[in-house]
Amino acid sequence: MNKLTYNGFLAVLTLAAALGAGCTGIENDPDALYKLAGGWYDSRYHFSFEITEEGQGYIAGSTTQYKVLVSSNYVSFRDSHDTVIGSFHYELKKGELTMTSGSWDFKDMKDASPFIKRGAIPSGAKVPVELIGTWNRVKSPDYTAFTITPSGIITISGMIEDYMMEVEGNVVSVLLEAVFQGKFTYIVEEDGKIAVRNGTELCRGLDILSPFFKKAVQ
Repeated sequence: MNKLTYNGFLAVLTLAAALGAGCTGIENDPDALYKLAGGWYDSRYHFSFEITEEGQGYIAGSTTQYKVLVSSNYVSFRDSHDTVIGSFHYELKKGELTMTSGSWDFKDMKDASPFIKRGAIPSGAKVPVELIGTWNRVKSPDYTAFTITPSGIITISGMIEDYMMEVEGNVVSVLLEAVFQGKFTYIVEEDGKIAVRNGTELCRGLDILSPFFKKAVQ
């Protein structure tokens, strides 16, 4: 091997090493990741995806934990082999996330924009986005346990009355004409399901029926 060929060979190896290091050394934009950290719900109040501060992620309908990379206004979800399984570009304005493009698992999801983060209250609503909807029992038999409207009305299966609710943190208080009827705490799971704990009075039976999943809108 002559000197010219040898030097060229070394150059190729050096370039390959650099490219390899670049692929494995991709890091998150800390500020962008911080702003996106949380569970995100679509315009119909259904859980869509979650991004953690540690750079992990979950997508609705899957229990797989993905690696998430956030760079500027671009997000990619990757599997254990660092293969992109879904990505999107986004705009973040006043706490709402709008997908401007989406590929693979996010291709259809972008049409459900804007997305709002767990704990936030949608415009015109009175309760957090993660609570709004019709909730069915996960365990068999599957049936509707309660429904919560954006205006804060909760209808509990088997009860004739519709009740108003107040939310403080993860504690829900149920009232009838401003008179306290019971309360419960709720825990949001990674896939958007909720578990009910510490039910009192009117809400005591919800502990037994828990956990619940949000029924899709027909």
